[in-house]
Amino acid sequence: MVGVYLMVQQYFTSLKWFRTMLQARIRPNKFSLINALKACSHCFYNLWGREVHCYALKMGFESDVMVQTSLLDMYNKCRLLSYAERIFDSISSRNIVAWNAMISAYALNGQPIQAFDSLENILKDDKLAVDNVTLINLLPSCAQLGVVLQDKTIHGLAIRKGFLPHPVLETALLDMYGEFGILKLAEASQNGCWLCVRGVQGGKTFPIKLPLY
Repeated sequence: MVGVYLMVQQYFTSLKWFRTMLQARIRPNKFSLINALKACSHCFYNLWGREVHCYALKMGFESDVMVQTSLLDMYNKCRLLSYAERIFDSISSRNIVAWNAMISAYALNGQPIQAFDSLENILKDDKLAVDNVTLINLLPSCAQLGVVLQDKTIHGLAIRKGFLPHPVLETALLDMYGEFGILKLAEASQNGCWLCVRGVQGGKTFPIKLPLY
């Protein structure tokens, strides 16, 4: 029931069922904990989030990467960056999901330099590979830095990695270019030879084709 109410976006009801389970002395598994943490993330309820964190520790899930990543995301969404960093530092084997969650935390909490430092660490690690989510999470940090070069760097990385076309990433790029008042990405062709972009002039947009090489 915790997962069912989470899926239909009734987050407080999901948490009530989690508490009911605990009151009935039913031991939750890690997936129940993860669902409860997701519910806390959506309703920004860090008090219950900390309570779920305590149960995770009591039941020995403190070293489970999935639970740790869910805890990181919950503290991130609740704007408790120091808690998120503490969880991240405790993860011994960090996968790209954990790194993406930490990048999101830095971006959400106005720490763009740390977000790009995280990207650098990912690129240095042969066992890790950036994905669409990495770049999407990074883009808000470009506006925070106020440096369009970073936005173009992410755009170039997306092209080199073959992530385009991708509707969410393209929309994020579009928004970031709009922040700087320059050409905005609209879509990339599948053969990667040209970009269809929109220029901004006098508050109006017009399509332009630009080569990628």
